[in-house]
Amino acid sequence: MALNKQKGNMYGFITHTKNYIKGKCPIACEYCYMKQWKNLRDPRIDIIELKEDMGEGKYIFVGSSIDMWHKNILDDWKIQSLEHMNKYPGNKYLLQSKAPHEFIWWIDNYYNLLKPLDIIFATTIESDIDHGISNAVSPWVRAEAMKFLKSRGYKTMVTVEPVLKFDLNIFALLLLYANADYYNIGADSKNHNLKEPTAEEIYSLIEAIPFHQKNNLKRLLK
Repeated sequence: MALNKQKGNMYGFITHTKNYIKGKCPIACEYCYMKQWKNLRDPRIDIIELKEDMGEGKYIFVGSSIDMWHKNILDDWKIQSLEHMNKYPGNKYLLQSKAPHEFIWWIDNYYNLLKPLDIIFATTIESDIDHGISNAVSPWVRAEAMKFLKSRGYKTMVTVEPVLKFDLNIFALLLLYANADYYNIGADSKNHNLKEPTAEEIYSLIEAIPFHQKNNLKRLLK
């Protein structure tokens, strides 16, 4: 697939998605929508994606189907992706990873490829508790990376989706520590039988954090 119009349970500001790199994600989140495809191959770059004219005036989520910034994804593929994005500086881009500390390495080593682009760097932090549902680094490592990116002048977003059972005081502190420009919160949309907080706990968290609430959160607030 090439540049796709936003559809389904996506961020409201995103107009399109783009996946230069495809295949089985190394983060392996239990709730990932990509798991409906049982026979995903090892990660690879799709050369056809590097030939598409992406125009301008779009807000594009690059890497919506795989965490392309994970250390196990080849750097050369990431470079080719960024080079193609640089041909279309009239668009805005969302780059999201559960390994956001990798963004810092790319800024330090490939600043020339990132500087021209209008980017929001994002990460997912579902809880302060390790529920053992993915291969992601700890929530505090993710929060620390986002705080650093913000200190370097980049726009940042933390998404709490799907929100999982949390310790209210610790989780609120963790999210505030990340100091993101934007906070998003949503629930599991695909019935993965996750450990979820109560409505009361979510309302208390919302009082502490300036979230944009996804429509799918309503299921937990009844």
